[in-house]
Amino acid sequence: MPKYDVYFEDVGHPGTQLIPNSILELFPVCCITAREILYADPTNVPKLERIALIFRDMDGVAHTTGSSTKKEIRFSLNYVKACRGNESEIKGVLVHEAVHCWQNNGLGTAPGGLVEGIADFVRLRAGLQPPHWNRNGPKTRWDEGYEKTAFFLDWVDIAVRRGIVERLNVVLQTKRYNSGIFIELTGHSIEHLWQNYVSV
Repeated sequence: MPKYDVYFEDVGHPGTQLIPNSILELFPVCCITAREILYADPTNVPKLERIALIFRDMDGVAHTTGSSTKKEIRFSLNYVKACRGNESEIKGVLVHEAVHCWQNNGLGTAPGGLVEGIADFVRLRAGLQPPHWNRNGPKTRWDEGYEKTAFFLDWVDIAVRRGIVERLNVVLQTKRYNSGIFIELTGHSIEHLWQNYVSV
């Protein structure tokens, strides 16, 4: 397990006062949850030395950056304020961002929508989806990202191939992304899978 650090860049920010008092315990639990859902086989988990969670005054929600051994999750204090410190939402965002700490992206070639969709798939499987996610909403593209792609991957996992996300993540550790990966892992093209999903 890597070491964990939590930083507050603006202790006077209104959002800082809304961060759950249990954040020091929540953060490593969210990281462990993300890792365990993303990797069925712990021997495949990339080694990290340290993960820093930094709460700062910034736009957006959160993002993850860093090297192969050290990661930073930067979390918006403005968003903490906007969600009024909702612990479930903060946990959901942390699980999503923790996925990015251990996630493989096809040596930088995986579509952004797939990368974000996998992170939200893990959040979904952790039972931390927010109320506004709508499984029955418009289905435009499989790689639209976030919860749209997460719901699609969830359907593929249940209806076509169990463990698809974990298998996909392992393949993308050493292989550049191409749509043929879905044929390799499920026996079906991504277009065929999407058409079947849309028709459900």
